[in-house]
Amino acid sequence: MPVKGVSVQGLGLGTARGAVPRARIAVYKVCWLRGGCGGDLTKAVNDAIMDGVDIVSASISEAVSSPRLYIDTTWPSANFNAMRHGVLVSLTAGNKGPGLYRVANTEPWVMTVANSAGSGTDYETYVNLGDGKRFLVAGANPHDTGKTMMPLALGSDVKLPGYNETSARGFTVCRPEEIDPKLAQGKFILCEAVMTVREIFDLVGCAGVLVRSAKPDDMFDQERGRYMSQRRKAPVVILSQQDFQYLLAYYRNATSAGGVATASIEKSVDAPDSKPRAATSSSRGPSKVDINILKPDISAPGVNVIAAMSGDFGPAYDMQTGTSMSCPHASGVAAYIKSFHPDWSPAFVKSAVMTTATPMVPSASNKVYELAYGAGQINPLGALDPGLVYDLQEIDYVKYLCQWSNFNQSAILALSGVRDWECSKLPLEKGWTLNYPSFSIPGVPDQPFVSVFHRTLTNVGNPPTSNYKAIVSAPEGLEIIVEPSVLAFTQNLEKLSYTITIKGLIKKGGDVLSAYLVWTDGRHSVRSPIIAFERPKDIEAIYEEQMEQPHG
Repeated sequence: MPVKGVSVQGLGLGTARGAVPRARIAVYKVCWLRGGCGGDLTKAVNDAIMDGVDIVSASISEAVSSPRLYIDTTWPSANFNAMRHGVLVSLTAGNKGPGLYRVANTEPWVMTVANSAGSGTDYETYVNLGDGKRFLVAGANPHDTGKTMMPLALGSDVKLPGYNETSARGFTVCRPEEIDPKLAQGKFILCEAVMTVREIFDLVGCAGVLVRSAKPDDMFDQERGRYMSQRRKAPVVILSQQDFQYLLAYYRNATSAGGVATASIEKSVDAPDSKPRAATSSSRGPSKVDINILKPDISAPGVNVIAAMSGDFGPAYDMQTGTSMSCPHASGVAAYIKSFHPDWSPAFVKSAVMTTATPMVPSASNKVYELAYGAGQINPLGALDPGLVYDLQEIDYVKYLCQWSNFNQSAILALSGVRDWECSKLPLEKGWTLNYPSFSIPGVPDQPFVSVFHRTLTNVGNPPTSNYKAIVSAPEGLEIIVEPSVLAFTQNLEKLSYTITIKGLIKKGGDVLSAYLVWTDGRHSVRSPIIAFERPKDIEAIYEEQMEQPHG
């Protein structure tokens, strides 16, 4: 049943309803206080298969760094089993952006969902200083604090005795256990850093918290959506590094003269609608397992999402951000497709979601294009009638796994549960030869490359007799040739193949090259992203380096 009047203290007011209102939902408990257990995950997926579930949606991220782990860990194996039984598994890309090589759940038989901001999920929040300065800050604030000016205090000024830790810059790292509620009472606290978002929620007694952004100023716009929660008793907002320096100077000038520095934090208002963009925290590709397969697959709204909460945990609804919020949106689209096409395979559904996605644009400061958002933003209505789809069967994935030297008969049996296949008797599939709805090209920098892909499209459009023409768009540095350039379909489920040749050169240290191929009959547009990027010398080294950095 739709729930009217849902909001977070007035923010995001609207009606809450499911993606497929008449769908039946089966819920399986797999996560506990210390996270999820592999055995519980496997049993839940197997139970879902036995219960006749069509789509499995799991907001769980598991980073697999080697193909061997597809069989050494239970999660990918369970998802493979779901695919074998016609169940599409929709998983999160993870929340370790914006560094590269952090995307999780990279198996080609699952749908990996990134997190997008914008498109109605942005809010504007302003901070006013006592000297008349006004800043646009990040962090939605549901608290109606008005424009009442409150005194400012450094985090170091309101600490309990014995706590005086400062950062390398000489400013305060705020921890809730170090703050004296009596000293913080009625003040806005300035913090250069906080340990975790959850700890911010525990800062009690103060009127609010103003945090210095950890992002460079040219990436500050991507901070929106952080630190938003109705569970907080006071507003928490983020200032750009430049604005925070101004705020700090204002505070010191005012207090050094014996005065009081003051500020107010306004309640957030809806921001002008903006185009979808990749959220900063959303994990980026390429896949560490196989850089020849573009991951993530798709993006969905996941910033400032109003989500139902457990009554024992907090309010009935709260705002949440992350791929745990975006994944259910994409899963809902998949369920929506299955409600119209119950006989479609997981590959059909996933292809429909990807090839009908709304194109996205990268941020000016982080031009990794589809490595951040996959094929683009979900388009539920368009996905119902994709026209053409890229099909993949279980045998295709088995042939793909057989390319890895550590896969043999026992490994395939452990993963698929099928005894009939032996790698020695099968033609091998590489990542670039899989009939995938996207194209990934890792190139040696400053060396010309020629990549040839063979793909097959299945006709699911109406009318079944249609001529599809290939249209390509490529930036400087890429040349794309499609043969044949026209596919003439005469019946439903007919399969026709094409070859796409991509030539180019990737400059060392240069931007990712983003292009696309569209097959169109005038009614349908079947779009596939094409991404070319610099191949690293050592993926393992890059991955470890990225993992040592803060996740943002």
